[in-house]
Amino acid sequence: MRRTSARIAIATGLGLAIAGISCSSGGSSGGGGAIRTANTSPGSGGSTTSAPGGSGSSTGSGGSTGSGGGGTTTPGGGTTPGGGTTPGGGTTPGGGTTPGGGTTTTTGPLLRKALEIDAALRGEHLFENLHFNIHRNGSRQVIALSSTSDAAIWTGLYIAAQADRFDATGDTDAIGNIEQAMRALHILHEINGEPGLVSRNFGSPPLLGGNGYSAGSGPYAGFVYKDTGVSRDQYTGWLMGVARGFPLLRDASLRAQIQDDCRAIAANLMTNDLKLTDTRQSPPAIYFNLNPDQPHGKPITQQEWDQVDDFPVNLIAQAIPYDPQLADAITNARTPPIKSGEAIRALFFFKTMAEVTGDPAIADYYRNDLLVRKDFLRVVDEYGTLMDDIFRGQNLDILRDTFLSLGTIFGSVLDAWVRSRVGALGPIAGPLARQALQPVIDQIMRQIGGTVTGVIAWLANPQNLQNANQTVQGINMLGTVLSLLGLGNAGSQLQGVTGNIGPYLQSDLETFRKTIMSGVGDNLTFTALRGLAEQETDPNLVTVYRSVIDRKLDYRRGEHNAYFVFLDAAFGPNGPDATEMPEAIQALHDHFGAADRAERIVDNSGRPGVVVSPWPDRFGNVGNAATEAFPLSQRAPHYYHWQQNPYEIRTGHAGSKIHSGLGYVVAYWLGRKAGVVDPSW
Repeated sequence: MRRTSARIAIATGLGLAIAGISCSSGGSSGGGGAIRTANTSPGSGGSTTSAPGGSGSSTGSGGSTGSGGGGTTTPGGGTTPGGGTTPGGGTTPGGGTTPGGGTTTTTGPLLRKALEIDAALRGEHLFENLHFNIHRNGSRQVIALSSTSDAAIWTGLYIAAQADRFDATGDTDAIGNIEQAMRALHILHEINGEPGLVSRNFGSPPLLGGNGYSAGSGPYAGFVYKDTGVSRDQYTGWLMGVARGFPLLRDASLRAQIQDDCRAIAANLMTNDLKLTDTRQSPPAIYFNLNPDQPHGKPITQQEWDQVDDFPVNLIAQAIPYDPQLADAITNARTPPIKSGEAIRALFFFKTMAEVTGDPAIADYYRNDLLVRKDFLRVVDEYGTLMDDIFRGQNLDILRDTFLSLGTIFGSVLDAWVRSRVGALGPIAGPLARQALQPVIDQIMRQIGGTVTGVIAWLANPQNLQNANQTVQGINMLGTVLSLLGLGNAGSQLQGVTGNIGPYLQSDLETFRKTIMSGVGDNLTFTALRGLAEQETDPNLVTVYRSVIDRKLDYRRGEHNAYFVFLDAAFGPNGPDATEMPEAIQALHDHFGAADRAERIVDNSGRPGVVVSPWPDRFGNVGNAATEAFPLSQRAPHYYHWQQNPYEIRTGHAGSKIHSGLGYVVAYWLGRKAGVVDPSW
């Protein structure tokens, strides 16, 4: 892999703008008989029997435990690890309680895989009921935990999968799994003592601990936890778990605790204008900002100045040395609401918290502050697929307006920069400098905006690219002729020019979009949109939420993403097309099973037919993205395939990591809930 240093206008100017935007960024199976799975252990492929339904229910054996110690046996969920010990790996998956109708249901390979992964996940990957990937030694002992900073998001999605499992099958084991994991969600909020702050994880040494960890106290003495740099990712997963799990909770005290947690989170965000704030520090720390019109969204320290990657702040940080007043001006600057993902998450957070608590103040903030005063519904509708739209030459007027707004940002930056350098005259000199130069800045940004959008519109037309490619071929031929005539230097120079731009002209903007895509951002957005489409009852709002799901999926065709396709089947207005559903089902077949979860490297660079994208990815690297997505059978195991970039040529790592397979059960049980996956498949 090589790192690109080219500063071609198409690749760099366009790339900075688009990459900056990118980074911000029920079917029930009650008719069948009871399913009973017997003698099945993770990875064994065991035997499966289908029992005809008579009494209407049959409970599987999923409570048996392996040899791990230190925990307590939980219903249908194997062993809950305690004291940092290794949980038992011998959990037998049980079919649970399934509504019976006197018929026989065949257990197909996809269901068998789901039950085996569910069992392995419960038996090996839940520590204090939080989800982690693991590292094992040659004796199969857990020697380290992985994905430790993301326990909140993955535990929340595990709860969502169990809720979908219950909706699809009526399996009461899923309810027990939900209640145990929901207690862990409550502890994530409670353990740090800061109202509204959800920790990234908690657990027992020696598997957790070290830099960035704090010691628990009171009822949590003996635990350590990590709450530094908490992100919107963790809250998205935490609240998805709450949205799906809370309606199924039977424990009244746990329900009250989750409600209190939601009230505290809502109060923190409402008090601080959607900025998640930690008041234990001085000055208070802001971990994330859900306002879509703030380019960076939180204070920038001197240490962070060189690492800022939010557009357009990254351009300023690269050109001007750090200054506190300058950083403050940038923090408070406003752009058009191009970070629509923040608006989607804010709406999802508050809709969920309003539903769970029944608190009229939270519901009012959702409807009147977010939807009306901040106009977030329009933001979701108009900007929800902005980055993808731009690559097809659509919504360019919004991009042009964004560049125009940069003039205001640069004006405020100029004001702050002058103030910081002229001492007592700053309050006078700063505004004067801005007044004199603002028209010039605006004109420059107007020209840049027009140029960039013009280039995009030109590139989005396949005929223009074809004509340009023919021109390149003609220049190459001229270079060859000059060389034959003895003018080799001139010929080489001409061919050198075409060598720099030729690969880009032989490609297209769609390939550029694929190369720089952020699967993590897409996963967060799709998850939040699901929460909105599922909980909202206002038909006008539902229409917008479901429309964005459908539009976003339109840009993910051919990526073998079963989770996104099943979300569209469940909540999109049109649903997947005829090619997407078979591809999604095949992705489930291709997904690794319980016996094949070990980390490894898969390199497709020598695979016949692989075409390498000439464009840099979102990290500036060239050479590890193909022009077409790889099926899951040609990728290394991943902790959550649905947020992996499917165009990566080399995937995975060498090492001892064991993935849980969470992504599979999240997608499979959603497909079952949506009625698009049959248990016999």
